[in-house]
Amino acid sequence: MKPIIVLIAVAIAGAGLGVGFLNAPSIEVVSQDVGVGHDTLTAPVDTAWVGFHITAIAGNQGFFKNQYDACIVKVDQYLDPGAIIFCKLTDMAGNIVAEGKTVIGGSGLSPFDTVTIKPLTKISTGSLMVNNIQDVTIVIQDAIMPSGN
Repeated sequence: MKPIIVLIAVAIAGAGLGVGFLNAPSIEVVSQDVGVGHDTLTAPVDTAWVGFHITAIAGNQGFFKNQYDACIVKVDQYLDPGAIIFCKLTDMAGNIVAEGKTVIGGSGLSPFDTVTIKPLTKISTGSLMVNNIQDVTIVIQDAIMPSGN
């Protein structure tokens, strides 16, 4: 039984983001050898698209501030039930300031279907504010299946 982990980092342009998907270039997915046995790991997906849902919240003096409240992920390959998708938001210093995860249920996730990762758990006040986020990292852990050995 071997979990397969894929790390994908996407730079976020703070201005102009709304509900929908980032118009980002394709991202090459790289995995590395981990664990006992040094088996070669394969990525569960080749491409992932990341979008965000943004909510306006009341700020000082009647102004509104935008904050992320969900990551929206679409992948190009089928994911088995039990696969986990993590969304980690980092600040300007590269520290993780918010994260969320979802476990794929039912009959799995079909290619090009979207999954919404909500809620995003913040570590401090202001962690989810659009102006405080620099990057997002998506981690996809494939479902652990018996290897038959």
